[in-house]
Amino acid sequence: MLRWPRLLPRLLRHIGSDSILHLLEATCVGDHPADEYDGSPFAPAAASVAAWLPLDHLVPALMDNLSAADEEVAVNSAELLANIIQSAPELPACLSGKQSAVVCGSLVARVLGGEGAVVQPVDMGALNVLLKLLSRCRTRALAEGSSPGRGGEFPKDEAVSALADTLYESIENLFVALAAPPAHPARISRFLPGGGAEFPPSSARPRCALLALIEEALRMMHRGMAVALIDLGLFSLLLDMLLLPHSCNVLHMRVVSIIDFALTTSCDHGPELRRALVS
Repeated sequence: MLRWPRLLPRLLRHIGSDSILHLLEATCVGDHPADEYDGSPFAPAAASVAAWLPLDHLVPALMDNLSAADEEVAVNSAELLANIIQSAPELPACLSGKQSAVVCGSLVARVLGGEGAVVQPVDMGALNVLLKLLSRCRTRALAEGSSPGRGGEFPKDEAVSALADTLYESIENLFVALAAPPAHPARISRFLPGGGAEFPPSSARPRCALLALIEEALRMMHRGMAVALIDLGLFSLLLDMLLLPHSCNVLHMRVVSIIDFALTTSCDHGPELRRALVS
């Protein structure tokens, strides 16, 4: 009889196939809503099903797949990983507590690159996983009774602290990624004349996601990161995005959300954020 511990590695070898992705999503996360295009969340898997899923083995394997040479494998692994983080009853052990530092470091490096090396184009799959993880950590900390600041800052959490430290080390890369021109991923550009140079993609989607990451970074109550963002000219950049002609309302909404946080936060470095905003 083919048992799950033997079946899982075989399925992961073929996760570049959308049919295998949907099978794993249905098994690990739940069913698609009736209308999968209306933005509804997955119908969650039953608790009795979630209890036996080997997430502590599956999640590290999916994390490794984010850097796979086959882009379809990387994209589908990121989608499944983001859905697991969002929908699992509990975060897997490798993504929470003291064990999270190494995983969080590799995830941030996948999104932003290491020192002197910036990922281009932005890995949207890994970035979505990172944003889902930050959101889930905040929700978990609140559920455990931690109190956020008046402006919605993160409660104290070990996984958040690990992410804050690794983000702080790559904060300059975050700005480089935000300013970089967009580019098609290789799996798309290979079908376009001249590699897609004549058909540049919109910059709105990666910039919106990177702005969401900046907002999450500010909410971490990491003073060093807040000071670094101020020194790099965050608010001048945001005001330029807000006031210059635009073609994306979502981008404006992201900018306004960051400014609103700076105006309302009660964290220790809140006054510095407000001074930087008006100076």
